[in-house]
Amino acid sequence: MGHFWLVQRLNRSLTHKGPITEPDHLSLDYMGSSEFEWGAIPRARTAMRAQTLTLTVVTVTAFKTETTFHVVAPANQADSLKERFQAWFDSGLRGQENPYLDRVITQKGWRGEALAEKELERLPVAWWAIEEHVFFTQIEDVARMWLNAMMNKDEADSSRKTTM
Repeated sequence: MGHFWLVQRLNRSLTHKGPITEPDHLSLDYMGSSEFEWGAIPRARTAMRAQTLTLTVVTVTAFKTETTFHVVAPANQADSLKERFQAWFDSGLRGQENPYLDRVITQKGWRGEALAEKELERLPVAWWAIEEHVFFTQIEDVARMWLNAMMNKDEADSSRKTTM
């Protein structure tokens, strides 16, 4: 398995101001590529729900910063996630569309300028590699919410959380 290619950005819903506790509190960012259209998202959701999922904590070096992600992925991918994430960051986040992870991690714009609070609020809060069935965020509660939604359970089993 290589690095991620089709990565859907997920933003905080414009209609929800509180903590992200339900999938409806996230909105799909328009990606501008037909690969994300024509039923790709519903198919990816169905495929992800069919997997045995686990929550893994992955820490990598990204943009000269140690960065931690909470990752929901098929259990059979857990052992390779740290290596895959680091390789993806090392490749310059090559993919179909820009995930804007550079802006999220550094909180700086294209020219290195600090982003204003309004700009920071519009940045993605989570990402979904739809072909690999990998969801990731820097917010643990959002990862747990996604795991619960994909497992159709009210609570994630904390014994399924691993650290990489």
